Amino acid sequence: MRRSAGTKSRPEDLVEAYAWTVIAVDLGQDASRNLELLTDTLEPLQLVRAKRRHRALEAELLGEQAPERPIPDYPSIDESPLRPNVPLDDANAEGDKRLALRIFQAHGENGHAIAAYNAGILLEDHDLTEAFSWFHKAATLGELDGAYRAGLALVLGEGCEKDLEAGTTWLQTAADGGVEAAAEALATLAFSK
Repeated sequence: MRRSAGTKSRPEDLVEAYAWTVIAVDLGQDASRNLELLTDTLEPLQLVRAKRRHRALEAELLGEQAPERPIPDYPSIDESPLRPNVPLDDANAEGDKRLALRIFQAHGENGHAIAAYNAGILLEDHDLTEAFSWFHKAATLGELDGAYRAGLALVLGEGCEKDLEAGTTWLQTAADGGVEAAAEALATLAFSK
C-alpha cells in the first residue's frame, strides 16, 4: 500500500479517520483529497473495516441501525456488478482476503489503478506471476507504487522474465513521481554496475 511520509498512525485511527472523512464528503465538505489519501494508505482489510465503520457511523448519526449486508458470492468476476468509482465495500466479514482480492481485481479490470495495485499486494506472497501482472496493470494506469513494484520485479525477474531496461524505466517513472524506494533501487542498480 502506498504510505504517506511522516508519522505512523494506528490502524484503528486510520479506520476511524476514513469513516469520518466519508461523512464529511457526503455532507459536501472539500475532503475528497483526504479521502483519496486515506484510501491509498489503508491495507485492503483495513479498508473493508473502514467501510463497515462508515456504514455504522452513518446509521448512528441518522438514528438507525446499521444495515446487515451479506457477503456476495459472485461465480466469476464477469458477473460482479462492480464498476469503477463504486466504493470497495462489498465485504463485511473480518479478514476475508479472497473477497477483497475479487473486489480489487474487478475494480482493477475496470481501470482503477489503486485497486489493481492492491490486488498485486494480496497476491504477492502466493503467486508472483499474477502479482506482477497486477502491478504492471497498476503501473500502466498511472499508479506510482505499481510502477515501483513492476520495475523491481522486472529487474529481479520475480514473477516475470528479467528485463533490466523495462524495469529501470518503470523504476525511473516511480522515482520521478516521488517514490523514494524506487530512487533507492535505481541508486543501488547504478552502484552495482
